[in-house]
Amino acid sequence: MKSSTIASLTVLSVIGSLRAETTLLDDFSGDLAPYTGTVILDANGGSSNTSNWEIFGEALELNTSSYDGIEQWAFIRDGLGLAIGQEAQIDLSHSGASQDLGVYVGGTAPSTGIRRDYVTVYARNTGVISSRGFDGTTEYPVAATGTGTSYETLFVARTDSNTFECGYYVDGARTVLATRTPAAPNAATYVGIFADVRDVGYLGSIDAFRVTDIPQLFFSLDTTTFQSGTPSGSPIGTFSSELSGTPTNAAYSLVAGEGDFDNELFAISGNELLVNADFTAAGLDPFDGTPYYVRVEATKDSETTVQQLVLTLEKDDDLDALSDIWEDLYFGDGDGRATPAELALQDGTGDPDNDGLTNEQEETAGSDPTLNHFDTDNDGLFDTFENFYFGDLDEDAGGNTDGDAFDHLAEQNAGSDPTDGNSVPGDIDGNGTPDQNEPIQPYTVDADTLHLWHLDELTPPAADVGSDPVAMTSLDGGGYLWAPSLAGFGTGFHANRTFENGNAGRLSALPLANGAADNTPMILTGAEGAFTFEAIVRLDFDPAATPDSVAPMQIISGDGETNATDRTFQFRILPVGNGEHGGGDMAELEFISLSLNGVGTDVYRVKSPLPGAGAPDAAVQGSWYHVAVAYNGAEGAADNVTLYWTLLDPSRTEASVLGTGQLGEDIDPALTPDFVIGNEGRDLGGTSDGFAGIIDEVRISGIDRGADGFFFVGSGDPFADFVASLPADQRGEADDPDHDGYPNLVEFLFDTSPGSGGVTPTPVSHGSVQSGASLNASYELSLDSAKSYRVVEVEIPADLKGLTVELEATLDLGFAGDASATPVGTPVNHGTTEVRTYLITPAIEDSGKAFWRLKVTR
Repeated sequence: MKSSTIASLTVLSVIGSLRAETTLLDDFSGDLAPYTGTVILDANGGSSNTSNWEIFGEALELNTSSYDGIEQWAFIRDGLGLAIGQEAQIDLSHSGASQDLGVYVGGTAPSTGIRRDYVTVYARNTGVISSRGFDGTTEYPVAATGTGTSYETLFVARTDSNTFECGYYVDGARTVLATRTPAAPNAATYVGIFADVRDVGYLGSIDAFRVTDIPQLFFSLDTTTFQSGTPSGSPIGTFSSELSGTPTNAAYSLVAGEGDFDNELFAISGNELLVNADFTAAGLDPFDGTPYYVRVEATKDSETTVQQLVLTLEKDDDLDALSDIWEDLYFGDGDGRATPAELALQDGTGDPDNDGLTNEQEETAGSDPTLNHFDTDNDGLFDTFENFYFGDLDEDAGGNTDGDAFDHLAEQNAGSDPTDGNSVPGDIDGNGTPDQNEPIQPYTVDADTLHLWHLDELTPPAADVGSDPVAMTSLDGGGYLWAPSLAGFGTGFHANRTFENGNAGRLSALPLANGAADNTPMILTGAEGAFTFEAIVRLDFDPAATPDSVAPMQIISGDGETNATDRTFQFRILPVGNGEHGGGDMAELEFISLSLNGVGTDVYRVKSPLPGAGAPDAAVQGSWYHVAVAYNGAEGAADNVTLYWTLLDPSRTEASVLGTGQLGEDIDPALTPDFVIGNEGRDLGGTSDGFAGIIDEVRISGIDRGADGFFFVGSGDPFADFVASLPADQRGEADDPDHDGYPNLVEFLFDTSPGSGGVTPTPVSHGSVQSGASLNASYELSLDSAKSYRVVEVEIPADLKGLTVELEATLDLGFAGDASATPVGTPVNHGTTEVRTYLITPAIEDSGKAFWRLKVTR
């Protein structure tokens, strides 16, 4: 039930304080003798500013009386370091000249003109709070709030030996802006004030400088909404606590004080918050979205913290997952007050309009549960199907317009054409080849498949069969899923774009909303940041002409309304005439990595024109293509992104590279986009980027798959096919892209992933020492019977895949012929493996230590 509830806040404020040790270093009522100031940046060079640190009115200021250019200062409290578990704080009320004042924590003594080994958090005279600094001599990316941010205290906390949190406090609430873990260790032995001067005048003012223990005890409630029909004594949610970052069992209680307005309506038992009233009773009967406020204290050992929580009531007296007001609107008399009789008519699992969507799904989507949105005449055929093929809604499911052996309903469900007798279920293109025998077939899931939508469902949800499944649950705006796909691929998604303005339907993971309700937690990249986004598409527009609407055409989109949390990427086509088009005579394929810094400025674009007439993969209206973007995870490297555009022709053996480009940084894995197929999807004007055509077989992978890692027929070389998904410069027999110590050829033999070190080849060897006499008797050898020899048994795959496997021996790790490994006896088969026996020479008496290794060649 999500129709009209107020978004709840788990924590409004931290009212109490923790029992933490605090050392006030300076209230600036004395002098500045304990400080040393260093100009770590003089951006203008040459002459310097005339600046002095001063105390005025028991507050610290930096007075610049003569300005020559930008200068940055480290004003260090002599001998002060920051221990693990401590944070340095300043109380700051920014005033005066431009531009920044904040906290400085460094691991190297500041030197004139050198910025290195420090983290900062600082406030600007615009009200922006930022964190930056240097990892060694490499500057951190900025993390920043918007303008006009309220704050009282800035802090840098040392949470571990080499991990720092940078942020601010306001009204007692602690906000972490950035967490820094430098590659060049920072021992936090230089602590003080940071300043960035960009004008003449006073830059101030700091009222207090202190070091305190990091707040240690935190708690939260996992659910802060409850239904009006919840019986008294029933749990609303469960508390959990962390002490110094480690989960702990705190004691919880409702306490009197600020924010305790509704304590008497609730109770706590153990770690659960309970309902303690009848919210359906006369006199208490609330409206949907009513907020209730309680004050909760958590205690563990000597640590105590108090929070005010806001709980949001959902008006659902009958506990059927539907808002009572919504039930009254659609199933009652619409007077705004649902009676028990009206509530009994439907529940959340019902589907009175038979459109495949439950009442709960319809309420979430904001749609009418009494109207079948896909089939308004309730004849079993989608309105879009009837209008597309017949131009009206006068057909019925049992009709057979083309006179083949299949009625309209069977053809709709299979994606075949009900007006063409040759197009039938199982052979939708009517070419006489069964769809299952077509040369290009849908993907199966492999170890690197994060998401794979076959889009063969006719109504949502459209299943995701990847390792991180995200079903596409919402279909609206006139789009449809019965569109006939490429032969062999069943049905696909058609956004049904309106060419006059670009408006179209969309298939989204969650119903679109203006805010966080449609944010979709999903994995988009592998562990190292690499990814491949791909789909097959049919173009229903002329890519060499300017369409009536030049709005972009989204293939898949992970956009959103909020820069800092959900704006992630767009993968789209720019038609000729679009304002962002490069000006050529062909539409362009473009990938955009969207804002990463919270204010919408870090945008990376990679785009290339589609192939024109005469090219092998020429983009032509009505044809099917494979389209992909792949990123290798190497942040900032040249050509780390590849765009692919390939005609879906059986003669193709690999994807065609359309162009390359650069992303400056990885996609942020913390972002939760509004994930959509076929449109932009943002609730804020995000319905006008509909794709003009059909989209199918959408796959997201956690690797850069490479040109050989897609649908197309293999090279005929099994090893080449095995390494095809690796970066082009890491496909050699001796390359080891996952750095697990096993080259690609050995990984190929043992059928383990060459791009992931999680599972490695497992050749098993057993060594023994035997006398020459016994070996001569067992294997008819002529060894010195008085000496001892090493014998090694090696278990390897029985299927050698055409490779040659040998054992090499050496006395000094040089493998230069000073020792030999000779096969003796007959290999012993164990089904999928076999055991081979090798004799190591020379004898132990003549050699001392010996070493051996498996050698694989082809």
